[in-house]
Amino acid sequence: MSNSRLTVREIARLAGVSVATVSRVSNGTGQVSEETRRRVLRAIEEHGYQPDHLGRALAARRHGAVGLVFPGLSGPYFSELIQGFESEAVKTRTSVHILCTHLRADSDAEVIEMAHRVDGLAVLGGAVSHDTIEELATMRPIVVLAGDGPARVPAVRVDNTAATAALTRHLLADHSLRRLEFVGDPNGSPDVTERWAGFRQAHRDLGLPLPRAPRHPRQLRLPHEHHTHTHRLTPHPQIAPQRHEPSGVGDHPKEGKAMKKHWRYATALVAALALGVTGCGRDDGGSGSGGQPAGKEIAEGKAKGEITVWAMGAEGEKLTALAAEFTKENPEAKVNVTSFPFDAAHDKIATAIAGRQTPDVSMMGTTWMGEFAKTGALDPTPDGIVDKSKFFEGAWNTTVVNSTSYGVPWYVETRLIFHRSDLAAKAGVQKPTNWQGLTDFAKGMKDRGGAKWGIYLQPGGTGSWQTFMPFAWQAGADIMRDGTFTLDTPEMQKALECYSSFFKQGLASAQLAPEAVGPGFIKGEVGAFVSGPWHMGILREDGGAALEGKWDVAQMPREKAGTSFIGGSDLVVYKDSKNRDTAWKFVQFLTTPAAQQKLYDLVGSLPSVQEAWQSGKLADDPLLKAFGQQLKDAKSAPAIATWEQVADVIDDGIERVVRGVSDPATATKEMQAKASSIGTGS
Repeated sequence: MSNSRLTVREIARLAGVSVATVSRVSNGTGQVSEETRRRVLRAIEEHGYQPDHLGRALAARRHGAVGLVFPGLSGPYFSELIQGFESEAVKTRTSVHILCTHLRADSDAEVIEMAHRVDGLAVLGGAVSHDTIEELATMRPIVVLAGDGPARVPAVRVDNTAATAALTRHLLADHSLRRLEFVGDPNGSPDVTERWAGFRQAHRDLGLPLPRAPRHPRQLRLPHEHHTHTHRLTPHPQIAPQRHEPSGVGDHPKEGKAMKKHWRYATALVAALALGVTGCGRDDGGSGSGGQPAGKEIAEGKAKGEITVWAMGAEGEKLTALAAEFTKENPEAKVNVTSFPFDAAHDKIATAIAGRQTPDVSMMGTTWMGEFAKTGALDPTPDGIVDKSKFFEGAWNTTVVNSTSYGVPWYVETRLIFHRSDLAAKAGVQKPTNWQGLTDFAKGMKDRGGAKWGIYLQPGGTGSWQTFMPFAWQAGADIMRDGTFTLDTPEMQKALECYSSFFKQGLASAQLAPEAVGPGFIKGEVGAFVSGPWHMGILREDGGAALEGKWDVAQMPREKAGTSFIGGSDLVVYKDSKNRDTAWKFVQFLTTPAAQQKLYDLVGSLPSVQEAWQSGKLADDPLLKAFGQQLKDAKSAPAIATWEQVADVIDDGIERVVRGVSDPATATKEMQAKASSIGTGS
């Protein structure tokens, strides 16, 4: 059994049932067949699923969670704090929610909203205003970290002045440094103010002239041969020491005179709560700490040595079985798998990268690739490790950031149109092949088939871009071209007009809750909806024999293209891997057709390698074959660091049009302006 708990949704996926069925079985309520009950209980027992603590927390009006609020996550300090906080929370079976304010104007409101979802808060000093901290103190227990809060709010402080003075004295007295420069803005943070005071105090203590005014990080310029990325310096205090070598050379080395370069430059972090240079030590085109060049071919021969792999969800739970087959083929290799829920994955990976505590290999959400590749932590895919033509094109493209691949697709999913075939037959309509056909199909389902709603489409809100963007791609639109957002093109406007027309004509509901779609489909109230392969198991379980033979799937309609959305997960190797060869060989093994077929057999994840679809159930089941066919024409979101923010802009634009607040022309212009303002993060 894994060292992490699965969510109810993952248990449902493993058991091939719906979330509601898992709840009915675990709570002992509702009608569930004996065979289904045994299957769910077996999955619960095998994976150690324990749902009761959440129910007790809700009954007691508790959330079983605490919140951590930071201004950002760069540097090693935050990662260590999170790891320590999380390790204590695990002991009490409490989850940790993390919010980074990035000093946004609306951050105080976000923290207050978060307080309604947690039982207590730890807030880093300066992350929110004192007024907000006072308001939070009336709602939840709260403690301020590394800063002063209002008088009645507990705070944990570090003696920045004494710590910086001690470090400065150490550099001056113990290492014979003669001139130090303090890099940081004392006006930007109380911590920096105190450190600057300690820096000056150490000079006074040693009888040395007081240092000149501090330098702002952007003013720091070090000699190019030391490969220091000055553009990455963050406004946190550092000391830049210069050593005077006993050579009789003057105090100022002359540029271009190699023999006279007797000044050595270095940087030292202030010990107490200092944040390092983001990405320092990672040359974007260089090697990881394992010492092997990134993006180059791996060595031939069997894999050797130990690697650590992080994986999420049901795939993570079953990865040990695949790892066992890998080590059987490579007896001198060892694979340690750590599995954890999807909802913890993003922050866990971000924390590990910030603290340079990454595993050798991890799963990576396809829409996270741009964000994490930007950090410089991912190893470019080695030459010759795989043949990219063997993968679905859309899947391979999820690994590519700025023309460089940083991983390999592991499993995939796409979207089709689920529909009630019996209602379609009654209405006399065929599977749609274009937009007009889809409109006629939905209209027939409602007018003659007996459905209350001809089709369900997401009316906006989180994730609605995944349903809408296929329409945009079908119209010939795209989110970006040549590094520039293209959300206001005539094609994008046309797609939004088509999408919103289903709501305007009363064929789709803007009020129907997502959780009501499945039951509505089973009852015949919803004629069709767009979803992924997981819905097949849900319909079979919840619909039972009464629904058997009454539903089917259809390919996406075709205009200029018949494109759908592609999701799934990639596999990445980190530059800090100490066993790069074995890490990539394990990734290579997981993308062989045999391992892909095995993963499908274990958890039902669809293979990213096309060859794996040519045998077994994937080749024989007509519904699965339909998904395989659609995967040949499927696209993903652009791999940019700011994607989540841009996705929110698109989701909001969709909702405004669907609900009649805006029109497609205005909405697309607003989407373009907002996305351009956010940028790509490059």
